[in-house]
Amino acid sequence: SDAGKFAYHLSKLMENGLVEYKPENKMYVITPLGKDVLNHAMNLFESLRRKENILLVRRTDSHRAFR
Repeated sequence: SDAGKFAYHLSKLMENGLVEYKPENKMYVITPLGKDVLNHAMNLFESLRRKENILLVRRTDSHRAFR
C-alpha cells in the first residue's frame, strides 16, 4: 500500500537522522543533516541537468525530463 511504502521510507529517513518527529506539535521535520543532504542532492541534480542540457519540470508526484 502507499501508506506502507510511505511509513517505510519515513522510518529510513528517521533512522539516518534526516527527519525527526516533534511530539509537541505532532509534526515530522527535516533535521540540519537532512537539509545538508537535500542541498547537496539538489546541487548535484542541477549540475547534471546543466551537463545534459535538459529541462526538468518538477511536480509534486514526479519529475519529467524534456530534451
